[in-house]
Amino acid sequence: MPDIIVGTYNMSFAGDQGLDPRRPDVYESEAAFHLSNPGPDPRQFWINAADLVIAFWRQPNAGVIGLQEMNLTDPKSVSGSNYIETKCQEANPAVLMETQHIDPERAGTWPALSILWDSRVFGEKVAAQIYKLDYMPEEAAGGRADKSRPILFVYTTNGYLLCCLHGPNSDIISRLTHRDMKENIDRRTRQFLSEQGLAMNPEKMFFMGDFNDRYDAINPLVIQGVPLTYAGKAPYSCCHNWDSSCSAARYTPIEIPGRGGTGTCRVVKADGSKYALAGPGPREPLGPEGNIENYRYTGDKVFGLRPSGPLVLFPPGRSGPSRESDHEMVIGMFEIPDGGSMGGAGSGGNNTAMRSTTGRRGTSFRKSSRNDRKNRSRRTNRRSRKN
Repeated sequence: MPDIIVGTYNMSFAGDQGLDPRRPDVYESEAAFHLSNPGPDPRQFWINAADLVIAFWRQPNAGVIGLQEMNLTDPKSVSGSNYIETKCQEANPAVLMETQHIDPERAGTWPALSILWDSRVFGEKVAAQIYKLDYMPEEAAGGRADKSRPILFVYTTNGYLLCCLHGPNSDIISRLTHRDMKENIDRRTRQFLSEQGLAMNPEKMFFMGDFNDRYDAINPLVIQGVPLTYAGKAPYSCCHNWDSSCSAARYTPIEIPGRGGTGTCRVVKADGSKYALAGPGPREPLGPEGNIENYRYTGDKVFGLRPSGPLVLFPPGRSGPSRESDHEMVIGMFEIPDGGSMGGAGSGGNNTAMRSTTGRRGTSFRKSSRNDRKNRSRRTNRRSRKN
């Protein structure tokens, strides 16, 4: 089986917007990170992050990457999703991209999700849909319903199911197992496949995202009974902020059975007040405390059936202050079935998606025809515009 690179990257919506981290109504969690921008262009860090995505697509076996906190832009824009799509296709003309917003009326003021993939490996889009991770986290007492975080699915002509998500952020639940979020991801997957009449091939599924799994609780991620996983321990990819990045002086280990190297950073100042992390409140620069080597949280992850190498930061050996995003890009190597290799899937591989012929449970399947796929794509595009 050939290997491909699967990646995930939280791009920073605020960075693309060029939001002033010193403004009175500052809200975003990465505002402290943007205080470290030494240059005159408030978007420069985001431009650098975009260059990193382009560098990903210059890797000879780059296969698919999910992007969080994207700015959904129109085809004439020189920022956001259109900029990323244009530049990545210059690096690799086979790249296709799907970007959707959970609430199109808030596009430009609220982030979207994107998935980019190599069409020579995965084929073209059959269907795509974004949903909300809408559930009540009952695993922890006092949990509150999450009704805003998005999850995006793409299904391709070569029978691949691709997923990108941005999970909710909770210290309490991260110390447990993220049971409710994992179950909700599985439910949304079943919903997408059922609504589209599509089949799942365990060897052709990749889930990517900022899971906000700060203490490395999620592995495996079970989808319809199939354990998707990654090799090794997830890297510390998160983040440039007072609670998640610190030297030893502010670090507090957290003992969680079965999980080593977990901890957090003290946010109480000498005068008893706390550093503002997210929401209203003035931000303060971290200086060297915010260097990449001081990141203490995991959470940016990719999952598949056959990992062939550990999750790592991209590019490897990252240290010092980030000049791209407050998160690090994370990649992993995975095996894919023969016939889906670079340059071969689009011509010699099996380009037929599998569709259910027995309704919602999908108990038997047939190969979809070219007209099936065209009609399905038209219906999906109409739904996307309405959403």
